[in-house]
Amino acid sequence: MTMDSETFQQLLDEATGTAPPAPAVSTDLAAGRTRLRRRRLGATGVGLVAAAIFAVAASGVLAGPPRATDEPSRLATEGPSPAPTPDSAAPTVLQDVIDAAFPLPGDAQLRNIRVQTFLRGWGIQQCGGKAAPPDSTADRFEQDLFPSLSLIRERGFTEPVQESFDGFREHCQPGNKLAANASAWEDWRDLMSPWLEHADGVLEDEDLVAPRHAMAECLREATGLDISDEDPVGSLLDAVDEDGSRGDVDDDPPMERAAAFADCGAGYFGRFEDLLLESRPAFVEEHRQLLQRFARQITTLGYLP
Repeated sequence: MTMDSETFQQLLDEATGTAPPAPAVSTDLAAGRTRLRRRRLGATGVGLVAAAIFAVAASGVLAGPPRATDEPSRLATEGPSPAPTPDSAAPTVLQDVIDAAFPLPGDAQLRNIRVQTFLRGWGIQQCGGKAAPPDSTADRFEQDLFPSLSLIRERGFTEPVQESFDGFREHCQPGNKLAANASAWEDWRDLMSPWLEHADGVLEDEDLVAPRHAMAECLREATGLDISDEDPVGSLLDAVDEDGSRGDVDDDPPMERAAAFADCGAGYFGRFEDLLLESRPAFVEEHRQLLQRFARQITTLGYLP
């Protein structure tokens, strides 16, 4: 199989769940969300929550003592991690690979972004393009479900793209290069589809009803928008899309809405993370050998956590 640069970019978008290049805040965000919606429908064959191209943040809670929503997410397997051996990956790399296969809200999403950005950039660079720096967070992944709460507060809904296809060699085959150097990549990337389907089911858990409604009420008070009790996330993202398409960014700065989403979403996404953590260890144990194999391979490609 041969791949040109366009085909490779499309493959990575579909395989890793990446958003399209982040537009300027003043542009219409709907195209990116629609593209991700099509990708998820095609990948899983089921209807999932429409994906946004930005993260959601929070530093406060709706009620009660503060919850450190963006503290490092708990590992899927509790207890001390063993030292790496020649046949095992470093625990930090393995954790990043787990978080990229089975994403969670919070800091786990930052590790997901780092892994996906590295893979995308590795392929681009092999064929003469310029990769984004490893700490780039311009590409956000399934951020309506798994937001990094601190990221959106600090940097807003979108960031400038940092990669470039200038110099990309026309007949280069980056997909072949990636598969040849990381044979577990294709099997590893496919782990996310059943996880997304599982997460979609968890969204229906009755324990999320009260936090979801509280988020909606908080957003209404903070923004004055018509926010749905059943879909506060989608309601706010739709409003940002609509304002962006009209160019209405000066009267209602995007960072103000990002901060509102940050404050109001902490309780809801924190509870969602807790529910996902109840089931994730089973996913990890079922695929542990694959996860370890890919963690070793991505290390040989030059990945550093």
